[in-house]
Formats: sequence, structure tokens, C-alpha cells
Amino acid sequence: MEYWLKDVKIGDKLCYYSSHWNKVPTIITVEKITPTGQIVSEGKRWKNGRMVGANSWGGGCWLHQLTPDIIAKIERNKVLSYIDQFKFATLSTEELKQVTAVLKSRAAKNKEENE
Repeated sequence: MEYWLKDVKIGDKLCYYSSHWNKVPTIITVEKITPTGQIVSEGKRWKNGRMVGANSWGGGCWLHQLTPDIIAKIERNKVLSYIDQFKFATLSTEELKQVTAVLKSRAAKNKEENE
């Protein structure tokens, strides 16, 4: 068992990765801790940090502490997802030029960094 799990309380925020390949974690709030130490949230249970009933084929689902790095990763993924789904055709020509200028500026910086 992870040493930090013994200090988890109801209301704490933790996270888990739904599979070995999922690079963006899901945040949960601890709703209950059973007398046997199982953590319960959103109908899921974790015993000793591992999701009960999770198969081991995908690496299982393990709880992790919610760190500033993980929070930043989640926020970055939200922004990237928003950009990916944005309908750029709805922008005016002037707005598209502004977006293009930002992208060209960043591309130039990337090129300088890689030389």
C-alpha cells in the first residue's frame, strides 16, 4: 500500500488513470472510507490504491496523489481539447490573421530552439 493512502480523508481530491495508455488522469473526490480502508468515489472502490474489479491487462487503475504537475497536465489537456474542437471557420478574417500570427511566431521560436 502507498504510504500516503493512510492519510486520505473524505473530501480529498485524488486522481487515477483509466488505463496504462491514458495519459490524462481523472480527478475524483473521496466520498467514503470503509472500515476496511477502501476508498469510495462515484460508485468506484479502491483497495490499497488499486481499483476493485479493474483488470490487470491495461495495468489496472491505481490512485495517485493530485499534484500541481498533474493539475497542470489536466488544464493543458482541456485547453488543447478546446482548441482541437474549435470551429475556426466561425472567426472573421481579421481574427484568423491574429491566430495565424501567434502560430507563426511560435513556429519561429520552435525552429530557433531546434537549431
